[in-house]
Amino acid sequence: MDSRCLLDNDLVIKISAYELACEFMSLLTSKELMPTALKVATFVIRDRIRRSRQMNDRDRAMRSFDHLSFGILVVEPTAEEIELAAAYEAQAQELDLQLDSGESQLLAILVSRGCKLFLTGDKRAIVAIEEIVGHEFAHPPLACLEQVVAAIMAATNVAYMRSRVCAEPNADRAMSICFSCAATAVSIEAAVEGLNSHINALRSRAARTLLASNDLSGLVA
Repeated sequence: MDSRCLLDNDLVIKISAYELACEFMSLLTSKELMPTALKVATFVIRDRIRRSRQMNDRDRAMRSFDHLSFGILVVEPTAEEIELAAAYEAQAQELDLQLDSGESQLLAILVSRGCKLFLTGDKRAIVAIEEIVGHEFAHPPLACLEQVVAAIMAATNVAYMRSRVCAEPNADRAMSICFSCAATAVSIEAAVEGLNSHINALRSRAARTLLASNDLSGLVA
C-alpha cells in the first residue's frame, strides 16, 4: 500500500492556524506516513490564510504553514485521475452532496494509487465519499480533523491543545466548543467527550469510510 497521506486544504489551514505543524508532522512520522498535497494547494492555502477574517494571527498561521510545507510532498493528478475526479463530482451533484474539485482529485488519487490515508477537515466531503465510493474500500481510509486533534492531544496534553485551539477560537467553532474556549478551563474527559461526539456522529454516516480509531492506529499496512 502506498504510504502517502493525502491532505486537504481545510485541514492544513486549521493545523497551521493552531500552530501544530511540528506535532502534526510527528504524528504522521510515527505512523510512517508521508504527508502529500496537490501541487496547487500551496498557493491556495497561502491565499486563504492571507485573506482569512477568522484568524487572530494570520502571520503566525503563515509561519506555521511555511514550516509544515517543507515536509509535504506534492502530487499532480494524471489525465485519467482528472477524468475520474470529474465523474465523482458529477455523482455528487446528482446526489446533492458536497464534493469540490480539490477533494474529488484527492479522492481519485486515493482510489487509483491505493494511498494509505486521506485527512480532511470537510465533514460534508467525507459523507459524499461514503455515498459515492464507500463500497469500494476494503478498509476505511479517511480521518477527520477531530481525529487528528484527538491523536495530537494524546501525544501532548489537554492544556496544551486547549491553548492552541483557543488562541484561534474562530478557526473552527466545533473545536472551540470541544475545548470550552468560552470557559476558564476544560477537563481531559470533557475534551475527549466533545471530540468523540463529533467523530461518532460522522461515523454514523460514514462507517465504511471513516477510520475506526481516533488515534489513527487502525491503519492497514
